[in-house]
Amino acid sequence: MHFQGRDIRTHLINFCDSPIFDTQRRFIYMAINKVCQQSIARGLLKHRVIVKKDSLSIHEMTLASISDLELETIFKFGIVRNPYDRFVSAFSYLQRIKEIDKHMDFNQFVRRGNFSNPHFNPQHHNVMIRGTLFVDYLARFDSINADWKKIADIIKAAPILPLLNKTAHKPYQELYNKESQAIIADYYRDDFRLLGYTP
Repeated sequence: MHFQGRDIRTHLINFCDSPIFDTQRRFIYMAINKVCQQSIARGLLKHRVIVKKDSLSIHEMTLASISDLELETIFKFGIVRNPYDRFVSAFSYLQRIKEIDKHMDFNQFVRRGNFSNPHFNPQHHNVMIRGTLFVDYLARFDSINADWKKIADIIKAAPILPLLNKTAHKPYQELYNKESQAIIADYYRDDFRLLGYTP
């Protein structure tokens, strides 16, 4: 489905966590926390990206300077991750930076249901408008090496993506019990359904 530039602009402003712009105007990267964002924005492409966290005014001016037609035609990409895996990575990261108590039990945290930190935001809003993809390429974390090579060829970047800010934790399958798995399956039900993951 083809979206009009004004629809894309409205969506970027109101629903996306933090789109990242390219100073060379080759792409818009629909960044999602704990899915290669640091590797791209603070690593491989750090010298050519415009990040909202660095300067809100420059970020807003950049979006304003992009025409509706350009929003339709510029290459837009996103990277998504299995919601179970991403939630564990976000939880572990927030423990590491002391936003979650390091002694907090994972399943107890899930039962409490306080997912207000943006690292727990659903992913589909960043790559879809009303349930339909608006990005030109949707990469997946579990196949990022192959997917990044395709993206890199289009945006003229190095074909190897170094993984930065990787959070050490057990395989996510070992951390969930039946109750916590059901809670996360329900919380991310739209991500599972729309992004093609099995709950």
